[in-house]
Amino acid sequence: MTLKSRRRLLDCFYVGLLVLYALAGMMLAPYHGDEATTMYVARDWYTLVVQHDLSQILYRPDLKEQRLIDAQEFRLRMGASARYLIGFFTNLTGMNASDLTDPWFWGADYADNVAHGHVARPPVLFVARLSSALLLALSIGVVFTLGRRLGGRGVAWIGTGIYALTPALLLNGRRAMYEGSTALFIALMLLIGLEIVRGLHLKKGWRGLLGRWLLFGAVCGVAVAGKNSMALVALPIGAVLALFGWRDLARTAVCGAAAVALAAALFLLLNPAWWSQPLQMPAIVSKLNADLFKAQAEFFGGWTNTTERVLALVRFPFALPQYYEDTAPWGEWIGDQISAYQRSLLDGVAWGQFGLPVYGLMALGMAALLGRPRAEMLFFGAVLVGILVAVYVATPLPWQRYYLLLVAVWSVTMAIGLRFAWQLILNVLRKRLPGQIASFPTFRA
Repeated sequence: MTLKSRRRLLDCFYVGLLVLYALAGMMLAPYHGDEATTMYVARDWYTLVVQHDLSQILYRPDLKEQRLIDAQEFRLRMGASARYLIGFFTNLTGMNASDLTDPWFWGADYADNVAHGHVARPPVLFVARLSSALLLALSIGVVFTLGRRLGGRGVAWIGTGIYALTPALLLNGRRAMYEGSTALFIALMLLIGLEIVRGLHLKKGWRGLLGRWLLFGAVCGVAVAGKNSMALVALPIGAVLALFGWRDLARTAVCGAAAVALAAALFLLLNPAWWSQPLQMPAIVSKLNADLFKAQAEFFGGWTNTTERVLALVRFPFALPQYYEDTAPWGEWIGDQISAYQRSLLDGVAWGQFGLPVYGLMALGMAALLGRPRAEMLFFGAVLVGILVAVYVATPLPWQRYYLLLVAVWSVTMAIGLRFAWQLILNVLRKRLPGQIASFPTFRA
């Protein structure tokens, strides 16, 4: 076996261990009320695929029954990824729509929700959570590839380790919600963006570059359909790609337009509720989301000052997990679940508890990204800045889940920062101890 083959085998073993770690804690994750609501909207799968009843899915402004109005609002506000995946997985394993929960009632306590069937039975919860956890597991492999493309095996190992052990990502990616799919989509968009930049740098032909742009458009369309907040990642990546292709404006415009058209088509395909009024739906959905954010900020409290809001961009992704966003006494209701999860040692490593060294690595990583002439590094650095700005502008609440969009980019950036710091140390040692540090490890592939 060659050295290259042994390295690949070791890489696969390492990623496999991280994947097993992510999957191992799936059923230990404390229950969240949003899981009930996500399983509830998964009934759309059965309505469309089993009953073939599109009329129940199409948007109707004349609904009078509150239950139907609530279901329609859930359908419009909540993404398609978890909805269809949970439906597909439960259908595949012989379950039906009646096995899925009703939406969580936030005005009642945990016992009352249990009594009314808003906590899924273990077999249903297992299948529903698996649909998310598997996508989280796939994202770990994509982040490894991303790190390797940017900085070699050392960056890949360290960046993926940080990513896969981040408590907030593990907790929410293991739940029957949207974080597993969003984790995978973010990693894929970043990786495909790198491939487009590489193609531009190598001056690939029309066919090769158009294929990469179309792939990017397809992933963006599915991602934004999966959850609207994915636009906060897709738009900065697309904008940076347009800047990188500015010198070849005609080809970039054609490829970009084709990608946008494909993304829009896939988004519409995965949102059949839009089919009855496609032109009016953006305004309707925007108003629903704006009203929800406003109500949440008024009830739970939004950001009170700019400093805390800025610091959240670096603190929240790697802080101790925020098990629940609302002010209800979840610790009293299911404290045993939380304690069991924390004792399992499967809850990850809160990197933020290490304080200044972590933030220092973030700063060094950004300096290394933006200060290098290599196109891929500049692209990743510019995308990081773009996503930071987008998340800052669009996040009105101090809720950790909204900051999970930053985990992948920060994890790789921290690994690049560590490599940058190590190279600085090696350069100093080479000057002081010439000829004596040839055996020191590096981050290169």
